[in-house]
Amino acid sequence: MINELSRIVGDVKNASSMLAAVSMELNKSAQQMSYISSEQAASFEEAAAAVEQIAAKTQENSKDAERANQSVTASVEKIIRNNSNVQKAVG
Repeated sequence: MINELSRIVGDVKNASSMLAAVSMELNKSAQQMSYISSEQAASFEEAAAAVEQIAAKTQENSKDAERANQSVTASVEKIIRNNSNVQKAVG
């Protein structure tokens, strides 16, 4: 009976040791996953910020292109008027 109890206590100790080892591995894995998730979140935030900057720059470029188009259009109209005036004066 004492031998049986000693064996049971030994089995419980072994099971407890194995459970502690598995628990430590799970904890280590959870920490690694948490670190990876944090890194990915930071990467996503950086990517989102870059996309926002690209969108803002694209909008700015679009406005600049519109202003350039208006300036060219005004210049062409002025050239046409001046050309017409020159033709009237010469002709």
